[in-house]
Amino acid sequence: MTNVKYPHTAIAIEEAITKCLTEWSIRDKTCAVLNEVDKLVAIVKIKTKHNHEIMRSCTDQINRITVHLFDLASEHLSNLAFLEDA
Repeated sequence: MTNVKYPHTAIAIEEAITKCLTEWSIRDKTCAVLNEVDKLVAIVKIKTKHNHEIMRSCTDQINRITVHLFDLASEHLSNLAFLEDA
């Protein structure tokens, strides 16, 4: 994991994602991001700058349904953890 430098610009997000992908040796995966300009630009920058190293077959598809399901699952798990602590 890494922290995203403030302010959370496309460049800062791109650097953080690139660092994680490189450290974890993650290649040829699809990135799903919420439809926010800085995040979308960050993914485009990653593809442009590191296409040969990191995301050779990454698509431009933004899978909002998957992201939404992850958000819901994360929220649900957080609520369960909160209830168990009570």
